[in-house]
Amino acid sequence: MTDRQSIHISCEESMDISCAGDLHDRLRHSLESSRHVTLDASGVEKTDTAALQVFCAFFKEAGRRGIEVNWQNPSEALIRSAKLIGVHELLRLA
Repeated sequence: MTDRQSIHISCEESMDISCAGDLHDRLRHSLESSRHVTLDASGVEKTDTAALQVFCAFFKEAGRRGIEVNWQNPSEALIRSAKLIGVHELLRLA
């Protein structure tokens, strides 16, 4: 559940290079609002390095701006991919 103080972003089932541009735009827009962000990744079945790089840049910039980011039910596939390339701690998926 979200409120007026947060933005809820639902992740695609397949988070790969084909959706990286759209993901970047949605995440950038959320940064501009300066509101807390909840990422719903419960349905993610596949992700690649391009999407994970977008998430990494987003988490770094959100931290710099003091914007809280939380995952809502991150899928095992997302966690496994993040661990595989070593970004799970940055993405707080440890």
